[in-house]
Amino acid sequence: MINMLKQNYSLADFLDIDGCDIMQRAAIFNEQWWLRMYNEKHLLYRREALSPSAPVRTVKDRYTGEIKEMLYFGSNDYLNLANHPKVIKAGMEALNKYGAGAGSVPLLGGTIDLHKDLESKIAELKGCENAIIHTSGYGSNTSTLLSLLNKNDIAIIDILAHASLIDGCKNTNIEFFNHNDCNSLESILSKNENKYRTKLIIIDGVYSMDGDITPLDKIVDLSKIYNAYVMIDEAHSTGVLGENGRGTPEHFNLLGKVDIVCGTFSKALGGVGGFIAGSNNLIKLLQYYSRGYMFSTAMTPQVTGSLISIHPSKCMFHNIM
Repeated sequence: MINMLKQNYSLADFLDIDGCDIMQRAAIFNEQWWLRMYNEKHLLYRREALSPSAPVRTVKDRYTGEIKEMLYFGSNDYLNLANHPKVIKAGMEALNKYGAGAGSVPLLGGTIDLHKDLESKIAELKGCENAIIHTSGYGSNTSTLLSLLNKNDIAIIDILAHASLIDGCKNTNIEFFNHNDCNSLESILSKNENKYRTKLIIIDGVYSMDGDITPLDKIVDLSKIYNAYVMIDEAHSTGVLGENGRGTPEHFNLLGKVDIVCGTFSKALGGVGGFIAGSNNLIKLLQYYSRGYMFSTAMTPQVTGSLISIHPSKCMFHNIM
């Protein structure tokens, strides 16, 4: 059992508690962490906002009930597109035409013309042949990796890569290389050169906690030397890096030269959901083997319509502001 006399806990203390089943673990977490944080008025998570995502938000104070305006530094909506009139208008038009939901999973009756239009535009944005869209950025990464890699393969992951990328590799072999360290990466590639059917290097374009950029050019060069593939998560790069905001590959002049490009619609694009872009063959495979895609109801028309409105031409960000 957890040491009940301990004065200071972190969330890591409750990942697993010896001798406790899941309900006992939940009770101990609530008593020893949540209630303590609440009673000491330090519980700032899940604050209740009463206004849209914006630089200044109206927030309800959990402890006093006071309604006040606060500067908002925790937003994913980097470009404030979630509240752009054109984006809202496009979403409303899609809502009125198609209704509140897609009505089915994509493989059956859930695909509408807007979904195919968005997939085409994402593929164009990322310099890839095709793309697939998901209702969750996290789910997009996990279900894609779970469908592609098994015990015959290996994922070689930057140690600071996003949790969704790591969780998607639960069914395969994993080795971590030191953050943005190509010498560490090459050492692992060399050691495993002839051991596995598929070697997939998995990286973030921009790392969310540190804000630094992956050395994509060097990593792509290493992948060619050691017959590996590269998967890059563009969650924090799309709309931010590159001359036209097309992300890390554009920043390094490598558009169309990265094997798998994934990302989210919830950061600079101001929506919700995720995407995978790559070769036409890969995307066709994922349409039938990515369980998160197959068994989740398709993206809502409103979100899809809003996202399409950000893409007036070759770049999603020209003429929108």
